[in-house]
Amino acid sequence: MKNKIFLIFLWFLFLIKAYSQTGEVAYRVESIKQNNLDNPLVMGVNNELQQKTFTLKYNKYESIFKKNKNIPINKRYSGLADVLIGAFSDWYQKSFTKEALINKEIGGEIYIVSYPSMTGWELTEDTKVIEGYTCYKAIRKQLNKRTSVGKDKRYIVYTAWYTPEIPIPYGPAGNGGLPGLILQLDKNNVATYTAKKIKLNHKKNIKIPKLKEATKITPERMVVLMRKARKVTVD
Repeated sequence: MKNKIFLIFLWFLFLIKAYSQTGEVAYRVESIKQNNLDNPLVMGVNNELQQKTFTLKYNKYESIFKKNKNIPINKRYSGLADVLIGAFSDWYQKSFTKEALINKEIGGEIYIVSYPSMTGWELTEDTKVIEGYTCYKAIRKQLNKRTSVGKDKRYIVYTAWYTPEIPIPYGPAGNGGLPGLILQLDKNNVATYTAKKIKLNHKKNIKIPKLKEATKITPERMVVLMRKARKVTVD
């Protein structure tokens, strides 16, 4: 009952402020789990992560999350780093349908892949301050099909810190659907996105580039098509 009241309170804050805001948020990958840093591969990927920055642009209807251009130290390690943190594509989010979408070319054909990363969150009452904003903690678990065997289920755990003070349901790498902007996102205690600069534009409208029109598929269908096309999967 207490959690229900808390949830209603957050959504009330979210709705009374409405979707009037537009803005831009700059993120960095702030940390990576410090295990095995003596391993050349882990060290190489970690070094690439430190070079990467990201921008989230949004309006009341949708958002786009993009990796900013940078010169990699090592292209192979840079690519592995992108897969690790889910930055292998531009991410589009739709506020009302709670969709997280990417364009993906498979076998010479373009698809729209729809991810469930804007649903399934468990809200908590834990708080902390990030960039001057009071943030609340939310957790989402995603089945890891690569490491799960039979009844032995393994999960990727996402921990988000979102602020109802910026009432938009977006965040890094397609994660969102919460009653506020995600200012910090941890993936499985391995790597963490953290907002470093927040620019709010209450009056200026921000135009979001459109996805290429294509057939919409699930991530599972994407994996099947990629395997048929003899490509490396990123699931």
